[in-house]
Amino acid sequence: EARQQLAEEQARRAVQENRSNLAESLHDSVLQTLHAIRIGADDPNQSRYLARRQERELRRTIEQWRSPYQQSFRAALLEVRDDIEDTHRVAIEAVIRDDAELNRSLALAIETAREAMTNAVKHSHSDNIAIFSEFQGGYAFIHVRDGGPGKLDADSRKRVQQRLTERVDPVGGLVDVDSTETGTEVKITVGQTDG
Repeated sequence: EARQQLAEEQARRAVQENRSNLAESLHDSVLQTLHAIRIGADDPNQSRYLARRQERELRRTIEQWRSPYQQSFRAALLEVRDDIEDTHRVAIEAVIRDDAELNRSLALAIETAREAMTNAVKHSHSDNIAIFSEFQGGYAFIHVRDGGPGKLDADSRKRVQQRLTERVDPVGGLVDVDSTETGTEVKITVGQTDG
């Protein structure tokens, strides 16, 4: 009975600590952002940027809290997307259907997606950039699309595909680059597990 009481007390403390951490995170990020928006209300672009950044951060925090995984693939992919948005002041829409424990294979896929998103931001001259991810049949798929006006020539497409493939090659991953007059799509495929 003493062990059970101790276990219950430890569980209560863990719940309280989690609540406290969440409240502190929300306090630090949300309130500071709202204050910054209020101060900079005369700059609508900055206010929109701060609001979007806060929305992303809240979504990522919620995903981390919802995820049963210690290191969430979904949260890691969103974090990379958010970094690129902050660096380049662009919006990248994300649809990430599945989640799993982050492993080497998935981490390499995310880093490959980082490069693909960065390329899209720098070279596509498009405001229409999106990332999509799902797991199916033991594989993880990440697609990065842009609505850029120019089609990559064959040599450029081959160079981009080769460079991105090198990133996932250590885990047997594949990359396909499809480019048309209406944009470029990078398809990254890796095994969902390392083994």
